[in-house]
Amino acid sequence: MYYLDNARIFAIVAVITLHVSGDFLIVSDIRSSDWWFRNFFESATRWCVPVFVMISGALLLDPHKQESTKVFYQKRLQRIGIPLVFWSLLFLSWTALRQWLVGCSVDFSVLLKNLLSGEPYYHLWYLYMLVFLYLFSPLLIAIVKRSNRDQLVFITSIMFVLAALNTLIDTIFATNTDLFVFWFLSFIPYYVAGYLIRTDDNNYRLSSLLSVLIGSIAATILACFIGAYFFNLGVWQYFYKYLSVTMIPMSISIMYLFKKIDYVLISKVIDKKVVSLVFGIYLIHPFYVDSLFALSRHYQFTVGIVGVLVAILLVFIMSLLSALIISNVPLLKRTI
Repeated sequence: MYYLDNARIFAIVAVITLHVSGDFLIVSDIRSSDWWFRNFFESATRWCVPVFVMISGALLLDPHKQESTKVFYQKRLQRIGIPLVFWSLLFLSWTALRQWLVGCSVDFSVLLKNLLSGEPYYHLWYLYMLVFLYLFSPLLIAIVKRSNRDQLVFITSIMFVLAALNTLIDTIFATNTDLFVFWFLSFIPYYVAGYLIRTDDNNYRLSSLLSVLIGSIAATILACFIGAYFFNLGVWQYFYKYLSVTMIPMSISIMYLFKKIDYVLISKVIDKKVVSLVFGIYLIHPFYVDSLFALSRHYQFTVGIVGVLVAILLVFIMSLLSALIISNVPLLKRTI
């Protein structure tokens, strides 16, 4: 299944694109080209996290695997436990260092609050969500094993509707009161969808999938513009959320499109090596996003679309090389 490896590679590039454009294209004037570039990048790359979740579901929800619950938990703990602790502490230290370097006092209560809220740094929320998704995976595997495909499709569709409604209500009323231990609930439909897509024998037309993908991206861009222009409220950012009514079809359609790219991209050796470093790239890349952004501010660089594209490439290459180095250091390789 080369397509799962390919999906990982494209998804990590999308993550970096999302974070770089979010930092470098900070503008409020919707008449500016930078606002539109950011709107495009935000709209066209938000499928990255849902795709990562679907990849996990495709690999882990196979009911035919002969694996005990104990073995399942041991494997997941080895994979995510050490990185979770190591990078949480490292990024808390990184936050404190950045505050100190700019002459601000380090507020340790805020750092502790970030840790206890499951977000010691902006990208690490995903790991905290994943812990609980893995925790309930044996139960989900049992449900998959005892359900036929039609039942799973129906249940997953209902979960998507409920998750989309919950996201809309949270955005409108700005509640954001969920404990991080509950974050995984909204991603269960993506998790199950990954398995359903992997086992789907239907060969959907490329034109149909592209129509859904492009239509979803266009709808997101347009909805965000209309919301920002006419209402000037943060509610319009609902469409950027991973479970918005536009992001769900976007993510599912692009996963089906990846399924059509079921071949080696460069070479088996290179592809496998890059894939093995994707988790490390995800963990490391904010260091380089932050550093490049700080340099651009310090030297007052004007960063347009070309600068953003260059920054995306630099962050990817530097994160890849860093992950490669760490993977060859005995004491550190288990952190990625």
